Amino acid sequence: MKPACDISSIFLSVILLLSLITLGSCEISRRRKPEEDEIERVVNETHSVFWQCVDGCPPGSGFSVKCGTSVSINISIECQECKLNVSYSDTYDNSPCKPCRRCKEHEKKKGVCTVNKDTTKCLGSCEKGFYWENNNCQQCTKCCQNNISLNHQKQCEDSDLPESHQCRRIETVCQEDLPKEKQDNDQDNSREGNGKTNVLLIIIIIIVPLAIIIIIIAITVLIWKNFKAKIKSRPAAGWSSTSTHSTSVQSMAVEISSESHDIEVLPETSATNRADSLKSGNYIPGTQSTSTTGRVSGSSNDIRSVPEDFQNKLLSEPVAKIAISSSYTKICDNLNDERPFYDDYRILGEEVGLHKDEILCLGQKDNPTGLILDQKGISIGKFRKCLQEMDRNDVVTLIDEWIVNEWKQVLESSSSQQTCLTCNCWGCW
Repeated sequence: MKPACDISSIFLSVILLLSLITLGSCEISRRRKPEEDEIERVVNETHSVFWQCVDGCPPGSGFSVKCGTSVSINISIECQECKLNVSYSDTYDNSPCKPCRRCKEHEKKKGVCTVNKDTTKCLGSCEKGFYWENNNCQQCTKCCQNNISLNHQKQCEDSDLPESHQCRRIETVCQEDLPKEKQDNDQDNSREGNGKTNVLLIIIIIIVPLAIIIIIIAITVLIWKNFKAKIKSRPAAGWSSTSTHSTSVQSMAVEISSESHDIEVLPETSATNRADSLKSGNYIPGTQSTSTTGRVSGSSNDIRSVPEDFQNKLLSEPVAKIAISSSYTKICDNLNDERPFYDDYRILGEEVGLHKDEILCLGQKDNPTGLILDQKGISIGKFRKCLQEMDRNDVVTLIDEWIVNEWKQVLESSSSQQTCLTCNCWGCW
């Protein structure tokens, strides 16, 4: 049996070789990727026959297998007729039939596709009953009653459809096509939605301005509190009373020099010695006597030129003492003028213990500052300290000028007494 098998195998191989030779331009080789002008006909996993794409098919037909691909050796390679309106071939070559041009469904077109030529052209418009939108033909539909003008489609006007069916469909189902119960529910939902929107708008209109007003008030109160804290935290300029002169104001005398116009304060003992020198004839006019307190330096309007014990005496007096002077009118006018940060008679009223309602009532009068000072009867020192805490140095300066003027009057009075004493002494001499 073994020799018979060998003979049959050899016979089959010879027949296969002869059949391959009769196929035309082909050769047996190991498998590889086919070139663009050949077709691989697979024999087994390791070998294949390569068909050379030399001959072509006439127009109206095409190769059954595309060149450059691999197929089984059992598949025949031949020219096949193209199908009408499906494929065509207008060249004599080895390519398969080409597909005819396809237009969108219900799209208008012209030309035809035969087996050897395709003259089809897509026109970009639709047949009757359809309209062109989004690169497709959409069907004209029934118009919903509430949106007829909004959804009307002009391309549907020549569709021979009634006007009520010349719309593009927006809603899936028209409202009037729903059951009555469903329509009522939709209307209720619509009213509820509108009601919520209206309530939201009302809340926004009321709440937002109210919140802005509250924020402005809070900022104003915060600024006001910070301002008051700033005023109260300032150290008051104290009037020192620790050092006093050993001699009282009443015991002092003044010598006014005609050359320098300086002011010299002398104790009573110095004035007595000077009188004694006048009596003895040892006094020379124009000479200066030495003062135990020293010469007062500075401008004649400088508060520092006033002895501290004299200042303290005036500061302990009630404000009514200033009221008889012209400085009082200037002080009241400056404080009656309302300022942006309330550093006027209003803060003064709070500092001396008045209620805001009382201050508001007094503010309607002609001279609220004078009325506040009259009601409380505070001392000049406390009044001056309040002004320093309010940072009203302009009014403090007016009080200081009044103190200086008071001191000048004392000096002038003392000078007159000294002149009288001198005349009497010369008369005795």
